[in-house]
Amino acid sequence: MISIVIIHTMKDFLLLKGEWDAFVDSLDNALILFTHDWLRIGIESYFPDVPLYIMVMYENNRIVGILPLFREEYRSLGLIKRVSLHSFTKDTPVMSGLIASLPRSAEICAAIYAHLRKEVHSFSDIVFEMVPSDQVNVPAMNAQFNQGRLMTDLKPWSGSYYVDTSGNYEEYIHSLSASFKKGLRRKASLLSKCSDVRWEFSQGYNEERFQDFLRIENTGWKQTSGWPIIASTQKTSFYKRIAETFGARQQFFFLTLLIQGRPVVIFYVVTYKGICHAIKLGVDYTDDSHLNFSPGVVGIQELIRYCCTHHIRQLDFYGEFYENQACWTNKINRKYDMIVMKRSDLFKRACVFLRETSGKVTGS
Repeated sequence: MISIVIIHTMKDFLLLKGEWDAFVDSLDNALILFTHDWLRIGIESYFPDVPLYIMVMYENNRIVGILPLFREEYRSLGLIKRVSLHSFTKDTPVMSGLIASLPRSAEICAAIYAHLRKEVHSFSDIVFEMVPSDQVNVPAMNAQFNQGRLMTDLKPWSGSYYVDTSGNYEEYIHSLSASFKKGLRRKASLLSKCSDVRWEFSQGYNEERFQDFLRIENTGWKQTSGWPIIASTQKTSFYKRIAETFGARQQFFFLTLLIQGRPVVIFYVVTYKGICHAIKLGVDYTDDSHLNFSPGVVGIQELIRYCCTHHIRQLDFYGEFYENQACWTNKINRKYDMIVMKRSDLFKRACVFLRETSGKVTGS
């Protein structure tokens, strides 16, 4: 029989580290973003003071499922008090959804539903963002939570492209479109004309490269958009601590293109269970002479080469869709947003309706 323990405090969450990571590591569908350290660093960087509501499912004293949420109180329209159980995903690089083996998802979701049915008075809604369908059984979550006094609103998120790098690199390049391959050859030719060109692979944390990464990531369109990492102390802390923590386990590296000793492209990458996550890309846009060979493109090609030659089965571009990524692959990691609400909650249902008709999220 499955029992559920609710973790409300950071102290109790920290005590779970050993069995949490043992459980996640046992899953074939696990992501590095499901690990205890990733979530801990996310909470400490972005949500240091929020009340936790982490649901841990046990069977025979062993973890069989985890649903990480926090409790958020707010007032809609300045009047109506709401209590939302929310995934740790608000403007953060943290994934959402049920952490469990895919075959047991429905059974574990049924246990969660039974718990929520008893606690339905204590929350207004549950919000999941960016639930990755390749690692989380989204249909099972939707089916189990969409019954009785609860109902769901499930919407596709943009997802992210990924490249199958399990095969031969040359065969992969050969499979690309003729026009794109022609462009790659032209860029390679332009790059070869630069003097003192080299690629540097830095396994583990490197403070000099991290500072270089922050500097060049804060150029060009990222600087003008107002969203570079260095503009936020929360983001800077998160990305540095992730690099330090997973670098110590050889699960993090920088891939850098240096021209005359100057970093032009830096990839910020984490790896886990055969998946290479290209979490962030920094390109130095301050020198126009380097832009003629599209440094970001040649950087992606080098990263794909690295994954193929080091037997990494998948390169995940991680973020939202970018048009240039479609030139490399047509494979997509689908993601979904899900809201669980009460059937009797006319206010929340109205908010969902307004969002669908106007394209805006209302009331949260």
